[in-house]
Amino acid sequence: MDNLLKNIESMEITNTQELIINKIILNIENLINNCLVPQKLVGTDRPCDKNDFNDYSHTIDGNLIDLLAELNNLKNYNVDSRSLSIEDVDVREILLKSVIVVGEQSEKNPWNNSSTLELANKLLIELSWFFGVDKFSDIFANNDKDNRLRDILLLLRGKLLKSTWKTFPGSICCYRWLLHQVEMPGLLKYLTEVLPTALIIYDDYVPENRIVGLICIRKILEHSSLQNDFLKSGYADVLYDALEKLTHEREVKYILPLYNSTLLNNMELENNLELRHAYITSLPQLLTNIGCAKWCERLIRILSEYCGHHTDLKTLKATLQFAEIVLSMFHVRIPAHCLVLYTAFLKLHYDLTETPIFDEEIIRSLERCIYLLYKVTPNIGSAIIRDDRMRIIIKNSIHTSCFSDTKYCN
Repeated sequence: MDNLLKNIESMEITNTQELIINKIILNIENLINNCLVPQKLVGTDRPCDKNDFNDYSHTIDGNLIDLLAELNNLKNYNVDSRSLSIEDVDVREILLKSVIVVGEQSEKNPWNNSSTLELANKLLIELSWFFGVDKFSDIFANNDKDNRLRDILLLLRGKLLKSTWKTFPGSICCYRWLLHQVEMPGLLKYLTEVLPTALIIYDDYVPENRIVGLICIRKILEHSSLQNDFLKSGYADVLYDALEKLTHEREVKYILPLYNSTLLNNMELENNLELRHAYITSLPQLLTNIGCAKWCERLIRILSEYCGHHTDLKTLKATLQFAEIVLSMFHVRIPAHCLVLYTAFLKLHYDLTETPIFDEEIIRSLERCIYLLYKVTPNIGSAIIRDDRMRIIIKNSIHTSCFSDTKYCN
């Protein structure tokens, strides 16, 4: 009898706990639905403003605070998405919708404020715990048993159709954010899911939307453009055909995102000598502001590649002229990449010594590049320049210029 009473008491405790958990989960579901940015049914032909989301913006912070509290209550029961279950409710889907909430509040927009962004970041941390990952990007790691990214994209799909996307600005914000959360080359596996939306946004007549589409395309290309599967598929042709049309537009605002998406990718892949020359001579015209510094690593890869394959002298001359611009313009970022550049320049100098050329401007330009590189990396440069093996390779003119800096070379 005593044992029976204990079992009944245990069952009552268990049932009570289940009722509490179920109530928490239902509260979470309702709060998430209230946190999602509402559909914008009027004014789709103009950018959003605060008046479009007056009611929502007054409640979003409170709903996020309540959502965090309920998730913390659920956490106290030491449960995660794999162990949660409740009749007629997909708890995993609820947590995936929470990820969408984070994405919609990932940047400043007319429907939120700075405190909203802070609360969304706290929500991101909580979700990492529920999904059992140390860093948030691991939520989207390819996993055949639990393909979260694909399922999130499926949840968003109805809001990102050609007939609906302009009425769901929050979903566009989330989609763009998702592309930047996936570690490279993870998006390659999801081209069918991510490309249509990017092309739909890009195909709009509103310049601001076209730029958003370009940014999304650029991110997809970063994951895909150097992959054989992408190059052999029809996706590459579709993307480049779409982007090529924009090259005929005479709008300054399109230039940087467009050429960041197309030109740099083409340059890294191109073997045709005439096209290589055309690309390298067009680059200086695009380096018009400090924002171009984000291209620094890619530009240095291109310089290294072009210096290493220098069968065409006119392209080599243009490459070295462009290298001088890069070294002068991005001198703050150059030290992080100096070994790549020293290797490229010194190997090229040795090659040109072994196979003499009759264009002194190429030699002088290369020597200026080595000296400019030395000026921004004097510690490393002095060790290289003082090496006896380098004295044989490098002309005295470079030694004289570099050793005049007595601070590092004495």
